[in-house]
Amino acid sequence: MTNVFELLASINLDTSAYSAGLENASAATQSIGGKIGSALETAAKVGAAALTAASGAAVAFGTSAVQAGMEFDSTMSQVAAISGATGDDFDDLRDKAKEMGATTMFSASQSAEAFTY
Repeated sequence: MTNVFELLASINLDTSAYSAGLENASAATQSIGGKIGSALETAAKVGAAALTAASGAAVAFGTSAVQAGMEFDSTMSQVAAISGATGDDFDDLRDKAKEMGATTMFSASQSAEAFTY
């Protein structure tokens, strides 16, 4: 019977290496988890900064486009007043200014301004 008790005592006492291995594995997992969390946090910050920059650029582009459209319309109103063009004649002048803006080095607004001369 002594041999059975010695065997049980040996089995119970020899789990220290197993426990140490579990602790090492747990520490390694926590370390990797911390590094992944840190990397994800950095990626989120970079993504947020990129989104902010892209939003700002989109707003600036939209504002610029609206302003250019308003300038074009204002200049075309002057063309209509000077030329007396209405209806289809005015639409033809407007289309021509847009065409010249697309096919020359001048913008549509600059082309419309040329019509005032």
